[in-house]
Amino acid sequence: MRKPHFIVQDRIARDHDPRPLAEAAGGCVTLLQGDPRKGALGELETRVQERGEKPILFCSLQVASWVRFNHPGLANGITLPEGFLRHSNYSSLLSPETLLNPEGLYLPWGQIPRNIPHLEARFGAHLFLRPDSSLKPFPGFDIATRDLAGEWNARCQTDRVEPGEMCFIASGRDVPDLEYRVWIVDARVVTSAPYSWNPRRAALALKRASDPDRTACETAASEIAERLEMHEQCYTADFTMVEGTPRLVELNAISTSGWYPGLDILSVFRACNEIFI
Repeated sequence: MRKPHFIVQDRIARDHDPRPLAEAAGGCVTLLQGDPRKGALGELETRVQERGEKPILFCSLQVASWVRFNHPGLANGITLPEGFLRHSNYSSLLSPETLLNPEGLYLPWGQIPRNIPHLEARFGAHLFLRPDSSLKPFPGFDIATRDLAGEWNARCQTDRVEPGEMCFIASGRDVPDLEYRVWIVDARVVTSAPYSWNPRRAALALKRASDPDRTACETAASEIAERLEMHEQCYTADFTMVEGTPRLVELNAISTSGWYPGLDILSVFRACNEIFI
């Protein structure tokens, strides 16, 4: 087995230092600062190939896409199953009671303004929108229907969303500010971590002697992994608790999912080392 070379972008690692953990996993590590597409990746690709190492990357979606098209010597170190990670794909493989948004419709981005009255009639005055694509041309958001036309125009300018980009639209709902990300590698749960836009909320969750919600989300992730095993085996699953039940927010790629406090990085490194070739 080739020695793993873990390549980690700072925006994924955040405050974690993966260097001692990479060594414990039997490999080495390169930390990428800022945007590495300006030259660092080419030199790194040459070095990895000369040493006969096995690259395993953790980076942004933009960098992952760049590597896949421009650096074939590193591309095997990325798992980004675009087809599987389309919302319309994986959500159709799961039972509705598993999902945070079990009901909704898909509509091209360019057709949203003319359909606002129909969306309000079906889903009410509070909507949730997210891209169907796993490449996330825009971040999902909640919005009042009265503000949707203005928001649509603004995002056309800031995110430059293509008119044909398919979007999932559902009723907006109030959800807890605490979520849990579960890492699934080789169709088994490896580790998990709480996260929140409210850092204090996530910190409090980490301080608990035991966290039944975290355990419940890991159990739900195991059930999802078993159901999806024949479709895909490596991804992250994000959950939130609704009335005491874990609800799946979304699935993402292992290679492009951010790290949070409480994550067992060493277990992720070891699990990835076993499945990457």
